Amino acid sequence: MSTRRVPELGEGVGFDHGAQYFTVRSPNFAEAVERWVREGVAATWDGDVVAIGQEGVTRSQRHTVRYVGVPGMNGICRSIARSLDVRFGVRVARVVRDGPGWGLEDDRGQPLGRYDVVLCTAPAEQTAVLLGAA
Repeated sequence: MSTRRVPELGEGVGFDHGAQYFTVRSPNFAEAVERWVREGVAATWDGDVVAIGQEGVTRSQRHTVRYVGVPGMNGICRSIARSLDVRFGVRVARVVRDGPGWGLEDDRGQPLGRYDVVLCTAPAEQTAVLLGAA
């Protein structure tokens, strides 16, 4: 869930990429989405979902409540990140097993901390390099 800004095209010009929208299928997630809607960082989305094929454009007949981030998809991420220790401009270069947890190091060999869980969302090729020794 990301929003890219395009300053060359003017202030406020950007586009979402990654997830176009999301749906709710579990009660726990429904609670989180309701909270995001109350906070103004998510809203329902009533756009048309279509399939384009040899027969032309076919609109989806399923009624599914869809949501988007506000003002862009990264609005939700920014909201969640307020309560976390988020660091920008830091490259994790090494992940090593550290007893029952994990140690992270930056590209200068400096420790970034010890963690119980590591979530890696990089593309497979980058993840393989990062986690190869682990």
